[in-house]
Amino acid sequence: MATTGREWRQRHSLTHQAVVDYSFVTGETEPVLRGVGDRLFAGGKQMGGAIAIETLKPVSQGYLSSLWAQEAWNKRRSDSLDTLTDRFGRWFTAVVVAVALGAAIGWWSHDPGRALKAAVSVLIVACPCALALAAPFATGTAQRILGRHAVFLRDARVVEALGRVDAVVFDKTGTLTDATAAELYFTGRALAPSERDQVAAVACGSAHPHAVRLARTLGAAAGQRPVLGFREVPGCGLEGCVDGRRVRLGSAAWLREGGVGAPEAGPRLGAAVHVAIEGEYRGCFELVNPLRPRVEAAVRALGGRYRLHLLSGDRGRDRERDRWAPLFAGEGAMRFEQSPEDKRRFLEALQAAGQRVLMVGDGLNDAGALKQADVGVAVVAGQGAFSPASDVILEATQVRELPALLHFGQRVLRVVGWGFVISSVYNVAGIGMAAAGWLSPLFCAVLMPLSSISVVGFVCGATRRAAAAAGFAPGAPLPERSGAPG
Repeated sequence: MATTGREWRQRHSLTHQAVVDYSFVTGETEPVLRGVGDRLFAGGKQMGGAIAIETLKPVSQGYLSSLWAQEAWNKRRSDSLDTLTDRFGRWFTAVVVAVALGAAIGWWSHDPGRALKAAVSVLIVACPCALALAAPFATGTAQRILGRHAVFLRDARVVEALGRVDAVVFDKTGTLTDATAAELYFTGRALAPSERDQVAAVACGSAHPHAVRLARTLGAAAGQRPVLGFREVPGCGLEGCVDGRRVRLGSAAWLREGGVGAPEAGPRLGAAVHVAIEGEYRGCFELVNPLRPRVEAAVRALGGRYRLHLLSGDRGRDRERDRWAPLFAGEGAMRFEQSPEDKRRFLEALQAAGQRVLMVGDGLNDAGALKQADVGVAVVAGQGAFSPASDVILEATQVRELPALLHFGQRVLRVVGWGFVISSVYNVAGIGMAAAGWLSPLFCAVLMPLSSISVVGFVCGATRRAAAAAGFAPGAPLPERSGAPG
């Protein structure tokens, strides 16, 4: 008979806590602790140690499967420019046929020969394609230009949706902040350079995200110092002997268990790693995810034109709220401890209130919200990085370009509008003169394609000028493949 995970665990007395990294699923870099009897969800990675697990649900009922089964994935979006063009096409056809018949009947009693000429000229000179070509050529040109700036669109129609946005919702970790970097703050008795190297050497022995970031920030040469008696206690900390001195890193509670007088942890902005050297408490390193370059200026620029919201799966620490309050003002603008379904429902509520929403996120837990949004923007960092289904794939370094991207979408809509105007003026004037018998069928046959060419030339040229004005130079070289989707 097969041995269950519970029986195996009891037999071998595995009582260690599990330290699980769910960054693939949630986008949050801080690992979570799980003990005996706790449930684990698919998509996590155990950070060291040995644990026994028991499978309770089949894959079809798992957490990841539930994310993809959300109602938002079956949502069909309307494309208003296409709908407008289709409606206009049906109306245009009926009007042209009616005008041609009216011209024939009107001229028949006076000049039967001109009646046929007028009717044929009306049918030839009418050019619905000039109107139909304005939108696809403008948005297609915009898509090609944006691709050269590492902004990849699902299709050209996304440009229109960008121009209609009036609310922007951000995920936090990995989107506004760089989850792979850390700003390091130390509180306590200052460490000498040799002591900082000793701390970094011990941190190098662990694959825990906090230890990796601590070692990387303190110095690349840390790994050159030998560490004796290294020990890692999952969910608690690390210790080892460097240069004959015992270094202990971890939670304040774990240091107190070892006889170190570590203080109770107060409110902090980031993850805390407490330090003791030779049994003496020295202080605490605080690891804070820094903002991506120029992101703060971009969010402030958006705040003057759009309703802004911040959603995060992190706990809403007081200092965390204070950090973001200057950028996301207003009641309900910031929400923490948000599950994937919470995020999707929040966007659904905004849309029910009549807002057109752009969602910016990076993790799998944002996938439902990205699909629910009128425009979903997935932020990716590095080639081969996971990218949930979305309307826009944006390299992490390009998040700062969001204001320019939305401004460009608005300008493209205006270009399409002017293309419609030019096409309408041509059709009204051409059909009117043809019905009056002033144009020959041959002249109309030459005039009709010229109108299409003029509209296409106008919208393409105007879109390129709009791109340059928004900061997306049309002649920019194609981006390197460092972070572009494959």
